[in-house]
Amino acid sequence: MAVVEYARTVCGLGGANSTEIDKNTSHPVIAIMNEQRTVIDPSTWEQWRAISPQIEMIADSWNDGGSHQMGGSMRLGAYAARLREGTLVHQLYEELGRIEGDAQHIQRIRQERAQGFRLGRLVENAPTVLERHRHRFEVSPDYVQQIEDAGLIFSGHHELAEGTRLMEFIELPQDVHPYFVATQAHPEFKSKLERPAPLFLGFIRAAYERNTSRVGGQASDISAVGLETGPPAVAKG
Repeated sequence: MAVVEYARTVCGLGGANSTEIDKNTSHPVIAIMNEQRTVIDPSTWEQWRAISPQIEMIADSWNDGGSHQMGGSMRLGAYAARLREGTLVHQLYEELGRIEGDAQHIQRIRQERAQGFRLGRLVENAPTVLERHRHRFEVSPDYVQQIEDAGLIFSGHHELAEGTRLMEFIELPQDVHPYFVATQAHPEFKSKLERPAPLFLGFIRAAYERNTSRVGGQASDISAVGLETGPPAVAKG
């Protein structure tokens, strides 16, 4: 929704929306992923029924007006995201040791050929992290350049094997907004009290520092809001 609002109010794309909400939007800045199109197409079930009798019951649920049994067909689980160096997102993941830590997980996934799709195209030595996902829609590649030209920073992406880039993180420069950061992923799935997700820690710190400056105080480090170990220590363990 952050991308939708930015497209409308900053890019001037009136009526911009997600096709999940408005299938007839004039500017589908958020659209179904290409790999998900066949999954949500009812005709797909008819084709599968001709191949396997096991799909019979599911296909019939469509004919009887039942709900589409798409099951676990979303983009699920961990996927790699290459971070743009110098961005706030990159800074946060690096600060908490996630880039180094996730590099070890990426190496393990590389050993499992069946899981290679989770990594997509990797660039050697580029800062890359793993975050979990659960979705079917994405920022439309057709609008990425236009939105970025208007000032929104796409600070991380996943590159499919065939070259398509799926946007994973967005942010605004901090001189525009103190902390405007969003992600396609679900960092809450991996966040722990003793090792918070980088984006959450960044949000708490930005809120604390802004509040401190507004009341005339002096913001120090994040330990002042209860994380006595401070950011570097959070990355250990």
